[in-house]
Amino acid sequence: MAVILVMAVIYIEHLSRQFTLRSFSHATFGLMIGIFCAWLLNKVPLAELIAIYSDDLVKSEAALLIFGLGSYLVLGFLGVTLSLRSGQEDFAFIVPYVRFRQSNVSELPVILDQSVILDGRLVELIETKVIEGHLLVPNYVLNEVNLLASDPVASRKANGKRGLEVLETLRKDPEVKLTVYISQESNDSGDLESRLINTTRVNNAKLITTNSSLTKNARLQNVPVMNLDEVSLAFQQTVAVGDKISLAISRTGKEEHQGVGYLSDGSMIVVNQAVSLIGTTQNIVIISKLHSKSGQLVFAELDL
Repeated sequence: MAVILVMAVIYIEHLSRQFTLRSFSHATFGLMIGIFCAWLLNKVPLAELIAIYSDDLVKSEAALLIFGLGSYLVLGFLGVTLSLRSGQEDFAFIVPYVRFRQSNVSELPVILDQSVILDGRLVELIETKVIEGHLLVPNYVLNEVNLLASDPVASRKANGKRGLEVLETLRKDPEVKLTVYISQESNDSGDLESRLINTTRVNNAKLITTNSSLTKNARLQNVPVMNLDEVSLAFQQTVAVGDKISLAISRTGKEEHQGVGYLSDGSMIVVNQAVSLIGTTQNIVIISKLHSKSGQLVFAELDL
């Protein structure tokens, strides 16, 4: 008997991992509605009709008891079921105040993966409010960053240390709420992408990454995700072939005659025959452009 009880407790605990506080509040609200409807149903003459058409007093009392218990159980169950299947917009329709409150709270919690922590754009995007919400760093992601910071390969070690510096900068910012999320999963419970998607779903959060594969998997599973590379592309300064602009030539290009400058969004412009003009600002004309996941590469000639 004790073994069965322990197994039942373990099974219930396993089921509760997917049961969030939001789901609990929805279920409680639905249960209250169901019980209220059952109470109203027991107050109308429908229940009394059972007793009127019954000759046996004992049977009539039993029928009333069964009807009462049955209505509370059935309507309560229906209330919980329907509430869990409903979305936030359904509750906002039923209770307008819920919608009013949601418009004044912060965005969904934000899950940070390893790739975005190592990205230098994260701090600036948070400071400019492009990314808002309670930042959650899963403990297994933090472990990966720490492993990088102690890697014997110099480049990987530098990336890991930069990631730790980014987290420290965010932690010291009084306007940023950063928390290390302690996952209840074991270290061997699936690959990193699956764990990140599951953590995001369990916390009803939004995933931030620069990993295109993770982005696709999350979207296939209807998990909210933001890819920083896509955001950067959306904010790139638009230049078209034939445009004439002023550009500061800052360094040499791959070819000996090339000079290189940068747009305000970081896009690189390669200017032909401009190597001797490094350190100056020149008028140029755009002759071609290429797009990539990391940005746009633009080629230009001097506008003489």
